[in-house]
Amino acid sequence: MRRYTLGTLIIGLLVALSSCSTFRNTVETSGLPYDKRQRYERFAFIRQTDSLHNEIDVPFRRSVEQVVTAQLAYRGYKHDPSHPDFMVVFHRFDKTTDIDLVDLEATWRLINAGMQENELTVRNGVIRPHRLAKGSVLLQVYDVEQNKLIWQGYTNRSKRVAHAVDEPDKQARYLVQMVIDNFPFHAVPPTRNMAHAR
Repeated sequence: MRRYTLGTLIIGLLVALSSCSTFRNTVETSGLPYDKRQRYERFAFIRQTDSLHNEIDVPFRRSVEQVVTAQLAYRGYKHDPSHPDFMVVFHRFDKTTDIDLVDLEATWRLINAGMQENELTVRNGVIRPHRLAKGSVLLQVYDVEQNKLIWQGYTNRSKRVAHAVDEPDKQARYLVQMVIDNFPFHAVPPTRNMAHAR
């Protein structure tokens, strides 16, 4: 029987842990500070269409909307397509894509400090380049009245997700769940056990 020293086992464990770390999902969100979220109560989804105005990937998008609707309802928001305060749009990337995303926290800090919106650029760190891998998802939320981006979140699809969930649609729904789980509550987070809340 082969014998292993304690040192060999520790080295093997460290190698295994370091390899696992490369499979982490990167989730980043920004926007909607607490003092601004009170005004938002109702939401709807932006319908994405092709050049003939036909909706894209309808069954899949509806399943994603169900995930988002359930999470937002839990957070105190109401799905109301007739009178929304904010609109939600979802993107799934079919290939690795380089995009520029706005850092909303930095934007609000600079505006509160007196900077004009047309002065916000890559130079002051408000607009930042990102590389999103194939299969990644991006959720963005827009104020209906002002037509401005107020919240966004994305996650890069990892190898762990690719192996754990075989179907691309299920992978995307899983990643959407991870992103929307970071969306702020409308007011006070609900208590799971109301008996302890009395």
